[in-house]
Amino acid sequence: MKSKPQGKLEGTIAGNILKTRLAVITANWVFQGMRYMTFYEIGLKMLLNSVIAFLLLFFLLGKVPVLSAIIIAIIIAHTINWIINGHFFVLMRYVAPVPKTEQEFESFIGKMMAAALKWESIDSVAIYGSYCRGNLHEYSDLDVRVVTHTGYFNAIKGALFCFLQRAIAFFSIFPLDIYCTDKISFLKRMRDDERPVILFDHSGRTSNLYDLDKE
Repeated sequence: MKSKPQGKLEGTIAGNILKTRLAVITANWVFQGMRYMTFYEIGLKMLLNSVIAFLLLFFLLGKVPVLSAIIIAIIIAHTINWIINGHFFVLMRYVAPVPKTEQEFESFIGKMMAAALKWESIDSVAIYGSYCRGNLHEYSDLDVRVVTHTGYFNAIKGALFCFLQRAIAFFSIFPLDIYCTDKISFLKRMRDDERPVILFDHSGRTSNLYDLDKE
């Protein structure tokens, strides 16, 4: 989430601009974590954008010029999607951090796990980041990766589950960083020195990945 200019930009005027709050927020609004999403999550995000924009356009046409109505609808739709289907309070850690207690983290994890267990499409849920490293603090975020069973429908349902959890996190003012995948190799994007806390693992695929890495 945090803008980290690298290479030639580091220490330059452009690099310093990219570190400003406005630049961080703008970049987050534009990309909305899509660089880390699977095809299914990106597809759901684009679908939500289209539906919201279409509904807004229906009310705007006739009130403002057509081109203006389209631009306004797209911007508002993208913003709504960013808020309810993004990692809004993860971003706020770098802009206006909201402290959370360890009890609040445990409570959110418990509710999320209970919800995930009801979704037959979900194979495993693992937590990474400061929580698994044992250095959780009041300004940490919760890094969660959801692995679905293989198959298109399971992947789509996994994307929907993550969308719902992001919306819940927003209304709960909670810093949740969550993505899903139907391919276990996706988890290799995480830090090599992190062994996740696995909430559950029906097939054993996620556990086996880290058992093999350990060996």
